[in-house]
Amino acid sequence: MHLCEKLSLCPLPGSDAECKPLQTHLLPIDEDQQQAVLGLHPQQQQRQQQQQSVELNEGPPATGKYTDIFHMFAADLGRRTSVREDQQQQAILGLHPQQQQRQQQQSVELNEGPPATGKYTDTFHMLAADLGRRTSVRREAVPEVAAVSVGQEFWIVAVGCSKGQGVGSQSEKDGLLAELKRQSSLMGNKEGPQKFEVPDGERSLLFGSFDNLISLTDDLAKSDSSVDGIVHRLERQTLELDPKAEFKVKSQRQEKPFVDYLRTWQWDEAKYPKTRSIQDILTFLMSVVNKLDEEARNKTAQYNEFKTQKGNMSKKDGANLAGKDLLDVLTPDVVKCTGGPDDDFIMTEYVTTVPVIIPRGQEEDFLKFYESTDQYVAPMSARKFEGMDDNDGNSLWRVVMFRSAVDVFKKACREKRFLAKDFEYSEEAYKKLQVQRATLEESVKRQHELVRGLYQAAWSDVMVAWMHIKAMRVFVESVLRFGMPPRFASFVLCPKATATTRARKALSDILGKQAGTFSVDDKTDSRGEDSTDDDEFFPYVSLSLTPFTCVKEK
Repeated sequence: MHLCEKLSLCPLPGSDAECKPLQTHLLPIDEDQQQAVLGLHPQQQQRQQQQQSVELNEGPPATGKYTDIFHMFAADLGRRTSVREDQQQQAILGLHPQQQQRQQQQSVELNEGPPATGKYTDTFHMLAADLGRRTSVRREAVPEVAAVSVGQEFWIVAVGCSKGQGVGSQSEKDGLLAELKRQSSLMGNKEGPQKFEVPDGERSLLFGSFDNLISLTDDLAKSDSSVDGIVHRLERQTLELDPKAEFKVKSQRQEKPFVDYLRTWQWDEAKYPKTRSIQDILTFLMSVVNKLDEEARNKTAQYNEFKTQKGNMSKKDGANLAGKDLLDVLTPDVVKCTGGPDDDFIMTEYVTTVPVIIPRGQEEDFLKFYESTDQYVAPMSARKFEGMDDNDGNSLWRVVMFRSAVDVFKKACREKRFLAKDFEYSEEAYKKLQVQRATLEESVKRQHELVRGLYQAAWSDVMVAWMHIKAMRVFVESVLRFGMPPRFASFVLCPKATATTRARKALSDILGKQAGTFSVDDKTDSRGEDSTDDDEFFPYVSLSLTPFTCVKEK
């Protein structure tokens, strides 16, 4: 039988070509051959029989013929085939089950077919998309967040808007943002200027009377300075514990890098409800910040106490014999203590053993001297602990004597510059010391992790509070400058470090024109006549912040 005598060629997806009959000079195949071909992938039989249209292009090389069996092989291998998009996509997704949900949400753009064919095909490009090759995928835009360098400064600026509401006010803010983004001097980071959504209009903050605004100006400035110091102290303490610590802000059930948090900043209504006045919010905010600061100080003191204890109890490897704890020197591994007369340490009710540290080159003098210190010092009992000499050449000996002679012996040794140590060897004492050290080491590690976590959590909470103080300052100063009702546009930006003058000039040109009240002068950079270098004044509200001031290890 001839399968292809009446077959027709269906167009590829997206093609407007009409079906055309196939050439009929083909090699015949029977049903068994066709089943053998389809049997390579039994799970595809139904799909291939019902949903595939096979394009017959060219037979085996150098034959000059067209054949069903060749092109069914080609179709089965996924080459030059037009398959309904939904079915083929499921087959591809099967390669990576964990990507199914993500792949279902992607729209694949078909750019170019298999090399040298000049054709477009769903199969090829869905495979290319799965392999990440030759594919354009429309994804939700996720901007790349650059790290904030140490000392990098951000500016929060605001200018009054028309007193209208709704779409007009929003389009006015969008227009200002677009103008700011066109200024190269304001592109100190990849994101460029962004909106800083301080509540205004109908959803603005409550403040009471204008007298309250005047007092809030001073209160907010003082709180701003205080929180600034706390943030940077927590930053420094965190890096002292973990020089490679990553700082992320946790706010409104999300954790973000600082730049990302600043770019998407919004007023936290749950933590600081706008139904309360600015003064009440500030009082509550500062009480929380001060508690966090106090808790961090207390935990720091506890951690330092544990570290001090560890330092006092730890083994002093670098010290000479005079500075070492003899429990670390005369361990059970090196001391002979079997209960016999030849033990290194003989300890009874009346007899004891005293260790003595002898300076370099004075061993002969000591051997001639020690027996004459007291009649109750055992003659010929001096013995050197081999292998115990320190870097200074000091050696460790022991002398056996009656307990009544210990004080006289020590006094005589001091006069000759020999150091007799107060020490009684005990294997149980050594084991107890090791247990204490292990316990203390575990406590220090536990305190380290606890304090490090506390520092990072406190830094995040204080940073959130700091940004809300900045927002309240922007609101208060905007209302005082631009009047009621509160309608203003606020933005956050990072100027280029080498172009701050040009950045101020650009802001004055754009926001000064928007303010319409203050003159814009190239030389004075829009400052008032009575302003000084320490008291800059611009035709717009301007606040600055430097989030990071400490260098951390990479």
